[in-house]
Amino acid sequence: MSMPPSPPPQGSSPSSPTAPQPYGQPYGQPYGRHSSGPRRAAPRTPAAPPLDARQKRGTFWAGFLALNLIYLGGGLVLLAVGLGLVLGFASWAIRLASTGEPGSALGQEPRAFLAFLSQVDAPLWLALLALGGLILLALGVLVSSMVLSRHGIHSPWAVTWSAVGLSMPALVAVGGVLSFASQVGGAVVSFGTAPWWGSGGGALDGADIALGVTLALGGLLVSLAVVGVVGWLLWWGMAHLLREPART
Repeated sequence: MSMPPSPPPQGSSPSSPTAPQPYGQPYGQPYGRHSSGPRRAAPRTPAAPPLDARQKRGTFWAGFLALNLIYLGGGLVLLAVGLGLVLGFASWAIRLASTGEPGSALGQEPRAFLAFLSQVDAPLWLALLALGGLILLALGVLVSSMVLSRHGIHSPWAVTWSAVGLSMPALVAVGGVLSFASQVGGAVVSFGTAPWWGSGGGALDGADIALGVTLALGGLLVSLAVVGVVGWLLWWGMAHLLREPART
């Protein structure tokens, strides 16, 4: 004879922790329910608003002016350093050659070169050239921050320094392209003007000088225009990435 099932313990219910639960369900929870409840999607962060027309104008002028000043200032500093190294090595070599045997007298031209360097005080002029380049570099950074701030750009100093950092490899690439283009252009112009360029036994007349000045100014303007466009793109990109987030 089968025995009837024993009743549950006193004070226990099917939902109490001591009562047996269905497989896979936590104690104290009815079958088919979860304690965590329905999951809610996390609120989305609103996207930052794009730059308006006034801010875009600010990035254009800041990038165009600042990168050109940085380009010119860096060029002056590199020129001063390069000239200093070349002149210093030449002076050292000439002085080293002049301390040889008494019979091996140094020629007049190298001695005149040393006298010229001492008369014009070349180190002072090279230092002033490098100082002018550093001033242009600092002026480029200040102009960028001021223009960006006046046009409502968020974090103008952060935009300026990040764009300046990215402009270093960009300037190297642009300088290489412009140097190659100037060499090719100069070769083409020299070939096209070969019958009359430097006529009269190597003497240059007014037309030759005017052509040389025109080519130099044209190359400078093209360089400034290309560098300005690169600066505009860099400054606009960094201002877009660092723009003020949307207010909730």
